[in-house]
Formats: sequence, C-alpha cells, structure tokens
Amino acid sequence: MTSPLTSDQFNQLFKDVRHSARRLENRGRYNVDYEREGREAFLAGERPQERPARSSPWDLNVHAQTASGARFERVRIMDEPLTPYNRYMIWTNAQNERNGEDIRYLCRSRANELELPDHDFWVFDSTHLLLMRFTANDRPLGHDLISDPALIARHEAWLDLALAQATPWKDYVAEDPTRTEPPIRLQPGVTTGGM
Repeated sequence: MTSPLTSDQFNQLFKDVRHSARRLENRGRYNVDYEREGREAFLAGERPQERPARSSPWDLNVHAQTASGARFERVRIMDEPLTPYNRYMIWTNAQNERNGEDIRYLCRSRANELELPDHDFWVFDSTHLLLMRFTANDRPLGHDLISDPALIARHEAWLDLALAQATPWKDYVAEDPTRTEPPIRLQPGVTTGGM
C-alpha cells in the first residue's frame, strides 16, 4: 500500500520513531531552500559559520531520539572525485554526528558493484518505507509511504549491506581532512569541480 504524504506527515514520521530511522541517499545534489545560504557560501570557497548545537527542530528531535536509544543512520553515496557539493554535505554532517546520527559514506562505484538501488528512501522502525521523489533539478517533489512488508524487508537488506560497506563520518574525514574543505577559488566566479 502506497500513500503520498504532506509536509506535516513527513515531519511527524521523525518525531514518532520508536527504534530506528535509516536512509540511503543517492543523489549527487539536493536543491533545498533551508541549506541555500550555507551551501552558496561554501561553494563560493568560504567556510560558513557552524550552526550552534541543537539549534533547529531537526537537531533537537534527533538528539532527543538518539539519547533515548533510537538509531538514526544514513549512508550517502559519493561521487568520484568528490564534487564541491559532496564536500559541503560532508562538512555539514559534523552537526548530524553531534546530534547522534550515524552518517556513513560509500563511493558510487562500490554501490553499483553491490547493486544498491538508485533511489533515495528512509525506513522507519522496520515498518514503513518512505520513497523520496525529486525533480530533474534536484528539488524535493514528494514522498510516498509504503507499508508492504516485502518491499520494506528488501530496502532494509540494502541498507544493511550499504552500512556494512560504508565508512563512518569520523573515519572518512580522518582519511582525508580536505574532504570538508570548500572548493578552491581559482579566480572570481570560478571553482574547481562541478556541483
């Protein structure tokens, strides 16, 4: 069974987590308004000011949920070489880690070898699958909530495989600290790599 969700219903899923919220992120870019200012500064070669700990409803909820024992896990599929936007996401994940999320990274070629799906999704409490839809220019288009046990089990198996193969944020950054650096400014209006 599939049903589209409103924004309020989407947000409520994260508040209602009992034991786990797990995501596979496949897109090379997310064109979302709430990160525009920081994203544009980073892509312009600047290091934006980090937001204070637990300064947003997302931060507060994830911190509360993980402090009470729930798991928030994500695997992000990364481009090779990293794009400036990939680096921006790695940089922002420092706050996610402080909130208690387990963020991991897997290169796209390895994800392809593992035959992971190419769509974004969340699995909540092993009972609900949330498929995420995007426009061609990477803007969120909508979400479909699925309760079919076989589809949920398949997506959980993909998540288990991805998590086992992916590198945790702290280790990923330690392997190469430049992964969190803004793109190098060659001259006004020019950066290295694509978005």
